[in-house]
Amino acid sequence: MSGRRRRRGPDRAARGSEPTRASSAAPEEAEVTVTALAVGGEGIGHLPDGCVVFVDGGLPGDRVRVSVHERRRRFARGRVVERLTAGVEREGGCAVGESCGGCRFQGIPYAEELRWKVAAAMGAMERIAPAVSWPAPEVEGALAVDGWRRRARLAVLPDGRTGYRAARSGGVVAAAACPVLEPALEEVRHTLRPLLAEVAGEVGEVHLERGDDGGIGVLLLARPGAGMRTVERVEGWATREAFPPVVASVVVEAGGRRQTVFGTGRGRWARDGGGDSAWVEAPVGAFAQANAAVNARLRTRVREAVLEVGTSPEVLELFAGSGNFTGTLLAAGCAVTAVEGATEPLAALEDALGGPRLRAVVADLGRGLPREVADGGAAVVVVDPPRTGLSAELVADLCGLGASRLVYVSCDPPTLARDAGRLVAADASWEVVSLALVDAFPRTAHLEAVSVLEHGRRRSGRGRAA
Repeated sequence: MSGRRRRRGPDRAARGSEPTRASSAAPEEAEVTVTALAVGGEGIGHLPDGCVVFVDGGLPGDRVRVSVHERRRRFARGRVVERLTAGVEREGGCAVGESCGGCRFQGIPYAEELRWKVAAAMGAMERIAPAVSWPAPEVEGALAVDGWRRRARLAVLPDGRTGYRAARSGGVVAAAACPVLEPALEEVRHTLRPLLAEVAGEVGEVHLERGDDGGIGVLLLARPGAGMRTVERVEGWATREAFPPVVASVVVEAGGRRQTVFGTGRGRWARDGGGDSAWVEAPVGAFAQANAAVNARLRTRVREAVLEVGTSPEVLELFAGSGNFTGTLLAAGCAVTAVEGATEPLAALEDALGGPRLRAVVADLGRGLPREVADGGAAVVVVDPPRTGLSAELVADLCGLGASRLVYVSCDPPTLARDAGRLVAADASWEVVSLALVDAFPRTAHLEAVSVLEHGRRRSGRGRAA
């Protein structure tokens, strides 16, 4: 996936309401029992007058006192000011889990977290696309709930400490320890504190990532107006001190420009190369899946879904990025046309995996399929779009492409549901034949989804009986 991912609120079925006029009176408070979880992680309950309320900080089973800060015609929003009784017992977890915006379920038994998230995703998908016949999802839980995150963007405090944006404000919550970070990243963020303290007035955020080769990339994001003097200060620090051996690259982004201070400025990411790994070198900060173990499982799912149509099919891969799935498909014998909107990651992909079975095309998929691939003979289409999903133009072009199978990978199940509904509405021959919900983001409210849609299944007599 090459797009930027954004946090989302309640599912789109509820977000269409017009806001009512704000009241100048004191905030309304009410006792609410939380009965379910929304896709964005808010609890769902009802105010005494029957109005649905999305409760920031509430979990299913909680009895809470809520301060209502927004009312709309069909729902309200509020936040917990007091938890009267807890629906589930919270044990351990992160010391700042209640205030930090990075996690939603610290201290919650994981089985409950997963059950709530799956129910929220399926409820939203069924509401958003009621015309789609959704199969029962295959659910894959996380392999580990701690130590899984290999990428993180943290705010920098004046003393060099780092933390995450607060859950309910624009403030920063300093985290002495972050249990979801991979241990190597956790160690580096503390080791870099002297440097960050020296440039804290100029650097607002730091991005850390561990590549597949184990090397850690550091991207320092300067505050507006800092200019390239930040680069000079970091270079000065680097001449006096030494970066930890595990740090492979340090890059400063200031004034819209990037300057590599240490190393190559690029991370190394493994792509299956037919027995041996090929290495894609992408700029530090370029998109990559945050959970390495789950990413391997996603690759396996995509490969198996593609190969179900036959041996070595021709594949059209949209939103290919730097080839997260491309290498896996090439190693399986497929011929792949990889389409991506950004030149740099696609060039990195070609450098690593270029050959007669790979065709790389740069195109803005928001405008639909580029002409050079719209008439192709791909049997299978693989899409891994940003959180915004597929444009209406792209949905229309997919319906006219002639492919028999679409494998849709999504970081936002409601968006997948919207796009599946559009496909079915445009051409009733599309059918969702499988759905997997994969927890790539434990302790957060998010799930990854992989769905397979087939075209002409009912017409060919292979579909379910009416």
